Amino acid sequence: MTNTKWLYLDNPPSDVAEKIRQLFASAKLEADWADTADAAAICISWPADRTECNEGMLYSGGFMTCPEAFKAAARIGMDRTTFGKLLNLLDIKLKQCQFGCF
Repeated sequence: MTNTKWLYLDNPPSDVAEKIRQLFASAKLEADWADTADAAAICISWPADRTECNEGMLYSGGFMTCPEAFKAAARIGMDRTTFGKLLNLLDIKLKQCQFGCF
């Protein structure tokens, strides 16, 4: 049974979009890419300013709390280690880390 994740990439740099696709493929996660943000479980955007992310919206260069990151990972069925790689790829910083690392 295929586990579908609906993701929307809002005007990504082409090299980053490819890296995101490769990350999903290497984690053996099926991903369907939505045509609109409304159809997506998670939207990934590239704003000019550092913006706070939440479980349904990831902003490249942004920041989020560990609990929100855990919710976002669960929302698309991704393990926390792989989701951490996605956050690194998107340069998203964690705050209020539950491990006390950040």
